Amino acid sequence: MQGQWTKLYFLALTSFFLLFSNDLISDEYSKEKQKTLGILETYVQLSKINKKKNKEILRKLKGRPSVNLEDVEHINLHSTYVRSLFFFSKKRFLNLVADDQCNFFSLLENKLLGRNLKLSNSIPVVITNKSGSVENRIMPLTEVIQFIYKKRCPKQKENSTLFSKKYFEKTFNKFNFEMPKNERSCMKAHINLIKSPILPYLCKIPVFLNMENKFLRDLNREIMPSEEEEILDDLRITKLFKKSISVKEKFFLENLCKNTNSGKNFCSFYTAKDVWTKVLNKELPKFKIFHKCKQILGNQVLKDSGLAKCAKLLNSKPSLCSSKGALGKTVLFPSPKCTDISKSLKSSNLVTNHHDCPSKVFNQSITNISRIILHFSNHNVKTRSINNCSFETMKTFSKNIYSEDIDDLWPMKICYQSKLSKDNTCLSYIPGYDKNLSVAENKVVENILKKTQPVLSSLKCHISNKKSFNPSRISSNDGCHIIYDFDNCKDNKCLKKIVVNNKNIKNINYDDAPNFYYFPEKISKDAFSSINFLKNNLNIKQTPISNLNQIRSFLKEKNNIIHGVGCIQNIYPRQFKLRSMNQCKPTAFIIDNIIEENKNIYLSIRTSIDDLHSPRLIHWSFIYNSLKTYQNVHSINSWTLYGLQKNN
Repeated sequence: MQGQWTKLYFLALTSFFLLFSNDLISDEYSKEKQKTLGILETYVQLSKINKKKNKEILRKLKGRPSVNLEDVEHINLHSTYVRSLFFFSKKRFLNLVADDQCNFFSLLENKLLGRNLKLSNSIPVVITNKSGSVENRIMPLTEVIQFIYKKRCPKQKENSTLFSKKYFEKTFNKFNFEMPKNERSCMKAHINLIKSPILPYLCKIPVFLNMENKFLRDLNREIMPSEEEEILDDLRITKLFKKSISVKEKFFLENLCKNTNSGKNFCSFYTAKDVWTKVLNKELPKFKIFHKCKQILGNQVLKDSGLAKCAKLLNSKPSLCSSKGALGKTVLFPSPKCTDISKSLKSSNLVTNHHDCPSKVFNQSITNISRIILHFSNHNVKTRSINNCSFETMKTFSKNIYSEDIDDLWPMKICYQSKLSKDNTCLSYIPGYDKNLSVAENKVVENILKKTQPVLSSLKCHISNKKSFNPSRISSNDGCHIIYDFDNCKDNKCLKKIVVNNKNIKNINYDDAPNFYYFPEKISKDAFSSINFLKNNLNIKQTPISNLNQIRSFLKEKNNIIHGVGCIQNIYPRQFKLRSMNQCKPTAFIIDNIIEENKNIYLSIRTSIDDLHSPRLIHWSFIYNSLKTYQNVHSINSWTLYGLQKNN
């Protein structure tokens, strides 16, 4: 490692002195360069020697009078200071120094060279006066840069003004960071950007955004008032960047500035055709890869580095997606290959910022409708595990379907025996905790307990997990707890018990019969059409879809999806063999993309038994046959394919 740093040091330093020895660094110190380059020391030793030498020079020059710029012809940087910059500069920015000295000072102005660079700090310089005399002085770095801009770099002086706090937003809004369409145009764009005199100002943006926490930490150290003011100004600039720049633009600039020396690396993100890389470069939302990667890597808190590792795996091992990525063994197996999933997801419309577990949910319509609900709503979805996913799916469904108008038909009840009439009374409830919703499970149980048990009127019930519930704790010993055994959930029901003040309550019973029809059937007391109630509650418009042209047209709107019910034997004939004529197992599904390949037309489909993050490409003829067969066996002969969109 030390050898690599030493090599980098000599390479950068040699090229720099060859380029700028006449214009930037005084001839008086060019001999010192030869001496330093002959030292066969490690990088660390060299940096220590140079740091010590720089301090000595600053100490010697400290008492000298300030510089009168009216008398100055040239200002050159002291060689020890230049070396200190190179010791602590990143290679990607050192590569830019070779262009011209104006670029070098622009990198300095934007704090892209050195370490902990402060423009207010004084640095050693060599002054050439108009009289021809040469002398060593110290000057604030910012004054040196302004002098150089005025004398030698008028274009950078203009750029400095354009990117100042006053004009930044106006300047930045003129840029168009369009993603290159192919490798040739991308490489050309990379060359143009690297040669541009504004590159240091652009690279300052991601650097400052990533340094915000460091600026805050620096303020807690003992520093000079001038340094404190500069750090506060850096924070103000960072906040301006945060306000003005999108995540996509930030990634573009990060990618550019990390790959100043490699157009190929820069372009690899934009010429890639797979969905995984498009997510990494912020072209597509993170949820298209995040939940699958959590399961593949076994990591519940995934950072960008983890996503990059996962994307590499998905690209290099296409068969990985067939067996991994789902939440437990709860979906139709095997899933498609990564390459097919990538094709589906690139232009898919369905929002999938959660994970679910179809086989743990008894009624398939509940899984499908929960997916539709979460697509059209802006809920922050609770993190789901294999233990609580069926409960969370049921909770999402119930909360968005239930209304007082259908209370009599609602199949989820909590029952108790009335003390007065001795009759069995049942109240509708929605699973889970909600402090405001009167039909939330906790509220209904509170209401029943106050009628049937000697409890305080202020009693509050909480939903607890059996695994984490500890009766010995004071908080668990008092009050009301509805204790779920998430390890014993089946058919949408989890084993549960009600405990009040550490006493089991046995005269309250759950009567759950989650029997929901998807589309309208014969209405009866214990069954109804979920989708009709959902349309009203979520303000969704439903449009009949009967052919491919309608599918193409409808899915052009990014938030639109198509749903339906068809026979699984026709959709997946390999997995579900027909045993008899007109055999049909109705299965709900969602379509969110159409792909034409080699004159064949495929639809991206997720049935209610598929992994949410592994859509399958199914030929339109299979979907059509499944709908037609289901229509033949349906009680009211319905064609069950509809587009869903938000009402304006």
